[in-house]
Amino acid sequence: MSHTISPTKVLMAGFLAFATFFAVEPGMVRAAGPGAAAPDLRSGERAIERLGDRLADAAKKMRVSERELRQTLRDDATLKVDSKARLLFVEKAPERSSISASAQWPTTPPYATSQTFALHSRPNATLKIYLDFTGHTTAGTRWNQEFTGGRAFTTPAFDLDGSRSTLSSDEHAAIQLTYLSVREDFAPFNVDVTTQDPGLGALTYSGAGDTTWGTRVVIGPNTWYPSQAGGVAYVGTFGSSIDTPVYVFANGIVSTKFVAEASSHETGHSLNLTHDGTTAGEEYYAGHGSWAPIMGNSYGRPISQWSAGEYTGANNQQNDLNVLGYYLGWLSDDIAGGTGTSATLPVGTNRYGVINFTNDVDAFKFSLGASRSITISTWNSTGPVDPNLNMRLVLRNSAGTVLATSSPTDSTTARMTVTLAAGTYYAYVKGVGEGTASTGWTAYDSLGFYGIVLN
Repeated sequence: MSHTISPTKVLMAGFLAFATFFAVEPGMVRAAGPGAAAPDLRSGERAIERLGDRLADAAKKMRVSERELRQTLRDDATLKVDSKARLLFVEKAPERSSISASAQWPTTPPYATSQTFALHSRPNATLKIYLDFTGHTTAGTRWNQEFTGGRAFTTPAFDLDGSRSTLSSDEHAAIQLTYLSVREDFAPFNVDVTTQDPGLGALTYSGAGDTTWGTRVVIGPNTWYPSQAGGVAYVGTFGSSIDTPVYVFANGIVSTKFVAEASSHETGHSLNLTHDGTTAGEEYYAGHGSWAPIMGNSYGRPISQWSAGEYTGANNQQNDLNVLGYYLGWLSDDIAGGTGTSATLPVGTNRYGVINFTNDVDAFKFSLGASRSITISTWNSTGPVDPNLNMRLVLRNSAGTVLATSSPTDSTTARMTVTLAAGTYYAYVKGVGEGTASTGWTAYDSLGFYGIVLN
């Protein structure tokens, strides 16, 4: 599958992905009950004051300096501190869009509908990101303490058509495509992105000896948060001792792009990531060209990636990949980059791999018994969703001489057709940037799943 970044695609992605509010509709949220106080949230200098000596520990977990965290609190009004000095993000509600809902949703799921709630990116990984579309009752968490007077609340199941008893083709497609997009974002890490409930024990940390934990991403209407918001997340709750979800508020008809980007974004907060904004005062950087940071506003760009604040005017140099790798663990290199340890590339057989760290190179070896024309093609193994990986394909002979290179502008895939003599050859796949950090993107998070074939 070729992922060409056309102007039309950029335009369609740029319709901030909403046909109705993702925020709470008037009258939807019920009061917490008699005696329940309004949440006591602070931001800016008042948040710094409330954190006090605990700011140092929060900064350490975020892997930023105390000075950087203070500046983030001053600059980003969406970062709050609750009554017990715990950090959380309250996302701004997206704006209305005039784009019709029917233009936003594919009607054919990429997998069989029987697989919708059984999808796993790495089923053997002990850490889990559970995309919970089925409805969830939250009880005994800090959300209940701060926002509902201690009372449990229920988020209904994800729904597009007003019928929660059955799932339509559009709803199956939306769930499956969200999974594929989040799977791509977390491809380099040793974590299982799944739509199957792994059970409470797989999401919470019980102490020394426990090797399984994660986070629940609750995706559904907002029935409890007392103001308009696109989503909410406490910082650093991945692997909490109590199942403390993050929430993506998908009210009414929404787009896969919003749900997918918001799911990765809120999960990022659970792993101690903060927002990517600008020194000009934007809390969320909306990107440029085809690119935007996941921890900014990435709804309007086809390429979204984790960022280290390389773009012009970035106000946050938090190294997203380092933070995620610290908490999730990196995958071992699946395919080596040397000629002595390369994978084989049989004619006509699809091979799959992952570019799983910056400057990772995967090598594939093939031999020809006679002179012939061959075509080598790569594609993003992400189905119909947008990839993170932009590929460069390089062909070398056994002496290491470069014979051909393919890395087309405005396409994340690569393809070459060449005539070769009998001999042994190596095809190398690498993630690369396009343009500069301020006009396109760098190789920093050009990572993800791919396929390659020789014909």
